Amino acid sequence: MPMFAWHDSLSVGVDEIDTQHKNLLAMINRLQESISRGTGRSEIGGVLTELVRHMSEHFAAEEKLMLSAGFPYYSDHRARHYVFHKTIVNLLKGLRRDQNMSAFQLLALLRDWWQTHILEEDKKLGDYLSARSQSRLSSPVK
Repeated sequence: MPMFAWHDSLSVGVDEIDTQHKNLLAMINRLQESISRGTGRSEIGGVLTELVRHMSEHFAAEEKLMLSAGFPYYSDHRARHYVFHKTIVNLLKGLRRDQNMSAFQLLALLRDWWQTHILEEDKKLGDYLSARSQSRLSSPVK
């Protein structure tokens, strides 16, 4: 059974970010399935490496969007991305040494990240972008 399922309440209201989140969810579920099946370190490491790559691309796209929109919490949000990325990379290294302990730590971390960062922090970004868009639509044209 997948660790996460996408539903509309997870949407931040920005198609690009929502699509990336759906892809990240699918990869997290693939990782969880690989760990649950007890597959080898090579397969789990491969899925995790792919997840880290997509996560890095997602963070870069999200940060570019925040900068271009003038998101007031950009620095804090970017710092959270940096810390999380560093933690995941360190867990990837740990997974290569001790698969079981690091794999379960990783799943707990991904679950917590989804529940806090994505559902709270990214929602703030989505709300900001939506309000900014609405403000532009309601402003008189000169």
